[in-house]
Amino acid sequence: MSDFIRTTAVNKLLKLDKRIKEIVGGTWAGKTYDIISIAIDVAAKNPDYDMTVVAETIPSVKVGALKDFKSIMRSTNRWFTERYNATDRIYTFANKTTINFTAYENEDKARQAGKRDWLFINEVNTIGKEITDTLIVRTSGDIWMDYNPTARFWVNDELTGQDDVDTLILTYRDNEALPDSVLKELNRRREKAKTSDYW
Repeated sequence: MSDFIRTTAVNKLLKLDKRIKEIVGGTWAGKTYDIISIAIDVAAKNPDYDMTVVAETIPSVKVGALKDFKSIMRSTNRWFTERYNATDRIYTFANKTTINFTAYENEDKARQAGKRDWLFINEVNTIGKEITDTLIVRTSGDIWMDYNPTARFWVNDELTGQDDVDTLILTYRDNEALPDSVLKELNRRREKAKTSDYW
């Protein structure tokens, strides 16, 4: 997915208006990529914003959200190398808004990171409840979290269904940016699932 395409998934995400946005989806649903595209738009429109994107580990954030961020910024001609602090993984926009791509080892590290205006917790099911809660309470604006629904976890019991939580389920069929080869394979698996317990 090198070029940005406004997909059905993006349109659905943009309709969410509650403070916490819980995005559930499987492989190739476009969750992370599309949330990052929204983050870029938010950054461009809000001067002096402090934004944070969190994953389980630094390697996870580098191969996931940060990779998508760089891809979208470059494909839309908005990437300026001099604005990127590679050591701390912080990009500073012309309007002084920053996006920090990071991970926290524990609750104390998350607390020490301070407050922010906007938050995206990537694959929240891999991050502890204590870290997540610490980040949420220190975020004044929108909070996005995504995950692949492989097993029930604490978010399902404690956040899903709250008054200030939007929950959206996305599938690969919401992602028109899918390569044809991947779309054919996923559709083939969908057909197999009709007659196979494995699929």
